[in-house]
Order: sequence, then structure tokens, then C-alpha cells
Amino acid sequence: LHYCSLSALCTCRPGPLASPSSKMPHCILLFQHTKNVNSRGWIEFEHENQAFEKITEMYELHLKKLNPDTVYLEYKLSNLFEYIDNMPDLALFAAVPGGNTYAPFGKKAIKQKVMKRIKSQVQ
Repeated sequence: LHYCSLSALCTCRPGPLASPSSKMPHCILLFQHTKNVNSRGWIEFEHENQAFEKITEMYELHLKKLNPDTVYLEYKLSNLFEYIDNMPDLALFAAVPGGNTYAPFGKKAIKQKVMKRIKSQVQ
């Protein structure tokens, strides 16, 4: 189970683009929350871990909207994955170190990376 304090959630704003000397790969998160095309958006991050954290935050904000009077919520990783699966569109493009290209990540790869990030936080 993952615990979140809803009072601690904030809207994450993208940081500046990573400089060429940065060791962290720049990435772009593309998303669509609903079937409405107006819910599409994208955010740039200096590192892919920030993008995976943002995906988790998006889910927690979704839970907050569904449960506005609840301060603390519990959810399973499977609930987060169901949220990801139900998003009409979710993709990540991460800069390939040493190159001028971006590697694409679909929902399956994103879920694996999110799980890895959450497990590392628990340990």
C-alpha cells in the first residue's frame, strides 16, 4: 500500500530544460486525462524520475477530487496502474544520453518504472 497526505500535494511545474552538461536525461511527459482532447497536456522534466513522481501525483490529485473531505488515503499499486491504464493517452520520451534522440516509453514501461520508484522509496 502507498500512503499519501493529500494536504501535502501541490501542482508541480516543469523546471528549466536540462543543460547539455547535465547528467540527468531531459524528458517530456505527454498525457490526456479524459476522452476530451482539451485534457491533453505535456510537461518537461530534467529527469525521468520526476516524471514518474508526477504520474503518481496526478493519481493522488484524482483521488483527492473523488474524496475531497479525506485527509489521508490508502491505495494499492494496482489502483495506480488501473488509473494509468484508463488514461486515454500517456507516454514519456526520455533523452538518450550522448545522443540527439529520445526513447519512447508506453504505459507498460511507465508502470514498471513507477513500481521501481515506489519500491525504492519503501526500502
